[in-house]
Amino acid sequence: MNGNLVKRLISLSVLMSVVLASTVEIAKAEEGVTSTNINFGTVYPLTGVLSPSVSSYYGGIKAYFSYVNENGGVYGRKLNLLESDSQGIAGRTISAASSLIQSGNIFAFLASAPTCSTHIALLQSARLADRGIPDVLSDCNYSSPATGEEEGRADLFAGTTFSRLSNDAENLIINNYLDSNFSDKRISLIYQDDDLGNAAKKVFTSERIICKKAYVSGTESLGAPVCNSTSSPLRNDDVVIFIGSTAGLIRVISNYSSQNLNLKYFTNFDAYNQKSFLAYGASKTITQSEIYSVSSSALISDTTNEAVSTLLSIAEKYSKSGEINQQFLNGMNSGYLVANVIGAVGLDLTRTRFQQALLQFGNQFDALGLSDRSTSSNSKLSPTGGVIVKHFGNTDQVATDLLLVSNGAVSQKLKKSNSINTRGLPISKQMLESSVPPSNPAPIATPTPIPVVTPTPEPKVNVTPPAEIQELDGEDEEPFGKILVKRDKAKYIISIDSNLAEELLQIRATKKTQKAIVFKVTTDDEGSAKFTTARVLSGYQLALLFDGKTLSSVKAG
Repeated sequence: MNGNLVKRLISLSVLMSVVLASTVEIAKAEEGVTSTNINFGTVYPLTGVLSPSVSSYYGGIKAYFSYVNENGGVYGRKLNLLESDSQGIAGRTISAASSLIQSGNIFAFLASAPTCSTHIALLQSARLADRGIPDVLSDCNYSSPATGEEEGRADLFAGTTFSRLSNDAENLIINNYLDSNFSDKRISLIYQDDDLGNAAKKVFTSERIICKKAYVSGTESLGAPVCNSTSSPLRNDDVVIFIGSTAGLIRVISNYSSQNLNLKYFTNFDAYNQKSFLAYGASKTITQSEIYSVSSSALISDTTNEAVSTLLSIAEKYSKSGEINQQFLNGMNSGYLVANVIGAVGLDLTRTRFQQALLQFGNQFDALGLSDRSTSSNSKLSPTGGVIVKHFGNTDQVATDLLLVSNGAVSQKLKKSNSINTRGLPISKQMLESSVPPSNPAPIATPTPIPVVTPTPEPKVNVTPPAEIQELDGEDEEPFGKILVKRDKAKYIISIDSNLAEELLQIRATKKTQKAIVFKVTTDDEGSAKFTTARVLSGYQLALLFDGKTLSSVKAG
């Protein structure tokens, strides 16, 4: 975030602090929970240019809440989402949040203020962490700037949990994919001049970047800059990395297309949105461009996934607009996670207990999540990995296995094993330890002493001790491992059966004239492992290796 934007946000915060001062104690007196209702508040662009890009997500949350309410709620309580329009403007975000807080009827804020500029304005003015109001599943997961112009991130986001990968993690995954698959391509880097762009500049430093251009957020209507080089110009099938808004992405694609350049576009999660493309009137050239982004959730097209198919069946009945897309499904997943956490808390629902359960059980209720969620204090519940998704026209295709980010490094991992409750309903079983201490037990009466009778001693019997048992070393069992490959449409399922429990094994896939593909997998306590890959393995010979020794091999069909 640049200095001017920070100063504007701080000024807004000071102004609204006067308005909000009288409501400091409201959160303590009223937590938005009754015997029949639980109210979540949210502030987002219901109207304005940003509305098309976010409305589907909130529609998904409301659809899932409606489904739960029609089936008895959670412990008889209905889940409600109280909405207020921010138009995507920081000042309106602050006043809208103020109204919700002053109503004294909000248990927590859910997915509020989806852009970082508006979300930071909300946190600075409303002081949600100080009030103890949970800030649940925020989209704003950014790295703290080194300028020191704004207050510490840890204090500001103390009560916040995150729904998305951090900007840094998203960029690292894209950078890893580019290095592995487009190492011979020239790259153009275009980014917003704010925190989003600053995060990108730190990661994308390849010598193959022929030019870099920043633009001021909000000036997309004036035309996003075209970045090229006169000495090493972009060619067809080269790469453009764009970090910014949907409107900016459309402008950039349009500008390069007018130069008859057919390029591959890599962008942040926020920028790619088919609904927004249509709302902005994007041409067929733009909608048919090859665009890549990172997803931390299962795709709506993966109907073999039980969680996807279950949520889709609910969506068909409870989607008011009839429009069901990836953002809508992600919203339903957030609603499912929150409802199950409330179930895990039990009847004694307080903000403190809800926050505890969210951190303790939130990961297991992320039905669509591809990776585990973070337990780190500065990225609470943020996904730790994702996959590259190729968007072309109306189709989305997963292009990689799960790429996990840890301490700035990217590694390939197996997707986590997910499940969803029967019929997709939340649990109704308390999992969080009760906060009420057990009552003091009644005093125990002192028993009347019973006379002790001295037994008659029995004669001793000499017992011959058993012969000493000798332990002999046996021979180590020879490592054994069998690999199976099964094709499932465009994917391959690889299974391993071995006598090597909890060991790191390597699978090396080779084919004449092709580069070798290497997978690493750790077996479970029974020596088994199973994973799915989107890599095309037809004709490859797959060898299972342990400590460099081949255990078995098989040819993929």
